[in-house]
Amino acid sequence: MKHTSFWKHYYKLIPTLGVVFLYILSYLLLFPLVGASMAIIAVIPILGAGLIFGFPGGLLAGFLSFPLHITLNQIFGLMDLSDWIKSGGLIGSLSLMLIGSLFGRMKDLQQLAEDEIGERKRIEEQLLHTAYYDKLTNLPNRNLLMDRIERAFARAKRLENYLFAVLSLNLANFNSFNNSHGYEFGDLLLAAVAQRLLEDLRYGDTVARISGSEFAFFLDDISDISDAMRVSERIQEK
Repeated sequence: MKHTSFWKHYYKLIPTLGVVFLYILSYLLLFPLVGASMAIIAVIPILGAGLIFGFPGGLLAGFLSFPLHITLNQIFGLMDLSDWIKSGGLIGSLSLMLIGSLFGRMKDLQQLAEDEIGERKRIEEQLLHTAYYDKLTNLPNRNLLMDRIERAFARAKRLENYLFAVLSLNLANFNSFNNSHGYEFGDLLLAAVAQRLLEDLRYGDTVARISGSEFAFFLDDISDISDAMRVSERIQEK
């Protein structure tokens, strides 16, 4: 709990520390190569902060460029504050703030677009699941069952020895059970029955809930009618 509380209050410091680290690292690594071309060194952490931390990071990086430039210029002995301002350092820092915020905003818009695409995909998958699966039992519904039966008929026309079967199961006296114990217990019974029916299902077969207490089995690619009879017997035993 203490660690959670710490990060909850101080996680906003991470972009600031990240920006400072990028600045210092860029100066240390690039100064020997570019010398006094400090604009090149400054742009890199600005863009990096915008791309990594988004709009707040880019804006913060541009804002921090003013004191960081002054401090690092003095450390490297390049120029004092007055010379830095006269040379356009202040205007450059303001320009870098704008650049950082723009790059950060671009990163935020990209992330927003990705989130929107992900949300739209999730909604589409949810709608597709609702269209083809029963909400209570999470079994395929009548629509998905009919789709697989239609595919089986099409396959049977192409393959001479292909066989399939459809079995139906209706829970006897389910309406009486509902009236006696209530719909809540009736839903629990249906969910339990659905799980039992899934236990011995072969790969490629389908069990679907097609109405209130009626289930159907689609048996794919059976050898002969005896396969369907054996499945029917196992279901009756349950």
